[in-house]
Formats: sequence, structure tokens, C-alpha cells
Amino acid sequence: MKKILFFILLTCLFFVACGDREVSYSTIYRDKFETGGDISFSYDNITHTAHFGGNNEIIQYCQPDISKGWQEGGHRIGISLNAPIKLTNPLSAHANLDGIEYDNGSFLKSVNGEITNRAEFYPVLSQEKREIELKIVWQDGITEQVYKIVINEGTIFL
Repeated sequence: MKKILFFILLTCLFFVACGDREVSYSTIYRDKFETGGDISFSYDNITHTAHFGGNNEIIQYCQPDISKGWQEGGHRIGISLNAPIKLTNPLSAHANLDGIEYDNGSFLKSVNGEITNRAEFYPVLSQEKREIELKIVWQDGITEQVYKIVINEGTIFL
């Protein structure tokens, strides 16, 4: 009987140790350059939703900028997140932002050639597309996290 209980305990521990780990959600911040202009920003830590703009606030148009990886112009906003854990394998990180895949930690910032735990995204939004979803896996073995980015009603795209 003791052997059976020990085996059950070992099996449970194995599944806990080897299964996906859930970590706390990050907070979304605006990027340090406040891409998109001087607009309001708030983050709801319960629904994991970032809100941009407001009544008669203007999201500015951004020109294409190959140095930043922006192949197209558009009304961009910048978001920044810090990984909720110390990444031990940042190249296994992947994300999906509004259907665009980012693999191999390509969204993680690099400083002096070293990959950091900070992610930055610059999605293009529009009058017709005011809400997008960000799904991110910080590294293999960590459960996917889902965030919403919303442009508030009354915001003007200029």
C-alpha cells in the first residue's frame, strides 16, 4: 500500500514539475517614446486590457521606418511589457499580435547584444480596427498569456 501511495505522489509531482507553469501577468506600459502621440493610457490589471485615447484625443500617423521594422505606415501605438519571470531561455519566447507571429524572442529588446526581459510591440490600429489581442509565451513551459489592446471611443485617427 505504501508503494502505491508513493508512486501516486511521485506521479503527481512529475506532472506538476513538467507541466506548463502559470506565472503572474505582466503590466502593459506605454513605450518610452509614447508612439502615437500624447494620448491617455490606462491598464486594467484584472482584465489584462490596455486602453488608449479618449474623447477628441488624436493618435498620430507614423511613417514606415525600416530601422524599427515598420514596413508600413499607420496609426501606431507602442506597448512595453516586462517578463513576469527571469527568462532562462528567451529564444523560446513567442507571441501573436493580431495574427502576426513573433518567434525566437524577436520582440524582446536587446541592450549591448544581450536579450532583456522587456518586450515591445508597435501595432497599427485604425478607426475600423480599434481592438486587438496579444498572446505571449515568455518561454517554453510557461502558460500563454492573453492581453487586449483597445482604442477608446472618441479617439481620432489623424
